[in-house]
Amino acid sequence: MRKSIVCGCGIMLAALVIGCGSSGPEAVIKEQLSIMDQMTSIMQKVTDKKSFDEAGVKIKELTERAKELEKKAKGFTADQMKGLEEKYKPQLEASAKKFAEASMNAMTKALGGLKDFKLPNFPK
Repeated sequence: MRKSIVCGCGIMLAALVIGCGSSGPEAVIKEQLSIMDQMTSIMQKVTDKKSFDEAGVKIKELTERAKELEKKAKGFTADQMKGLEEKYKPQLEASAKKFAEASMNAMTKALGGLKDFKLPNFPK
């Protein structure tokens, strides 16, 4: 309980700091990192099918915020974004990896893993 409160406060503090900061390209990258971390936190809390479904709703909301950021990022030059993406590449990759791991663990808890997963028959 205490850990979740601390995490929640940390996320709120990060959102507040980002929200009060500039609205430039660096703020967009930082907000993307924040969204990814929030999505990871949500997936880490999944314990069963019901919580997995609830997490999906929250993830969808965060995905919409991420799409808005993508639109905002199009207003910046390619050089600005490329430089910042290189600067934040380690954090972006680490956040993406944590999210992927949390998602796989959540699927395992909620759906019993991928034992019954079958690829569709794609036409040749």
